[in-house]
Amino acid sequence: MDRVINFLSEWLSRSGDHTFWSYVITFAYIVTFLMAFAYVRRVRAEGKQYFLWICITVFLFLMGVNKQLDIQTLILMSGRWFVFDLGIRHYWRLFHYVFFYGLIGLFMIAGILVLIKTGRVMLRSLLSAAGVLLLLLFIIMRANYIYMQHIHSLELAGITFIFVDLVIKLKTPDKKSQDFLSR
Repeated sequence: MDRVINFLSEWLSRSGDHTFWSYVITFAYIVTFLMAFAYVRRVRAEGKQYFLWICITVFLFLMGVNKQLDIQTLILMSGRWFVFDLGIRHYWRLFHYVFFYGLIGLFMIAGILVLIKTGRVMLRSLLSAAGVLLLLLFIIMRANYIYMQHIHSLELAGITFIFVDLVIKLKTPDKKSQDFLSR
């Protein structure tokens, strides 16, 4: 039990990026998540649109939580601990590749399922779709240890795309208001 506690303590001491920009990005996730949640409540009667925005809202929530907890660090530390504890450290790269390509496969399957479920509704949210793709690119780059000097600007750009799309969507009156105004 002490090994698990020590392991979790080490992870928590490494988790979070305690820089100015990390806090700015976390704040951007929170604000964009809250706006997405408000939009989800607005479109709850529109089945496919509702499903799409539930997916985006949950994704934003998970990304915001991960920004400070670094779940990927926990997964990688667990993998290292597992292979080193079993004495199969020469398979560490295999574990990393399985994780990396499994992550890409998971994103592809989730993306295909969302596309199938939402169909042409996605066309009404292309800016947000582009933002989600930028965030997925950021995740893949981080999962493969690719660290560019300005990689967090990619993450902030993805959040900004979704934020701008939500500002536009929330500023336009909903269909019920338009119907009422046209009478």
